[in-house]
Amino acid sequence: MNNRDAAPSVTFEVRTPDGHMFVIIAEENGAPRQIIITIGKTGSRLAAWANCTGRLITLALRSGLALNAIISEISGITSDGEHRYISGVVLRSGPDGVAYALHKYQQYKATEFPMIELDGGPSINEDYE
Repeated sequence: MNNRDAAPSVTFEVRTPDGHMFVIIAEENGAPRQIIITIGKTGSRLAAWANCTGRLITLALRSGLALNAIISEISGITSDGEHRYISGVVLRSGPDGVAYALHKYQQYKATEFPMIELDGGPSINEDYE
């Protein structure tokens, strides 16, 4: 598969209490269809949970569940890590960071957002520190 065959996607970088996370949202016909979440070292427990979470969100989207319902369900989940503050928003865990990225995606889709082209696809990177 070459880059021209790849689905359009947006990548969000979020610093969560659980670590530095990337949430990739791939689109089909302008709607989110696949979520890929990477955090931690490959093969770690945290990376496995993130992979599972991304797959379950993808399954939910493909089954017709609204993105708002997913965001509502995973927002506010807490962990024992130190909370992160991003632009006035408190992130309490990795899942809370995923909800934040999905919400930022909704904002991106609703408004004109400055884009940075990387490898032929858009990317949004915000410095949260």
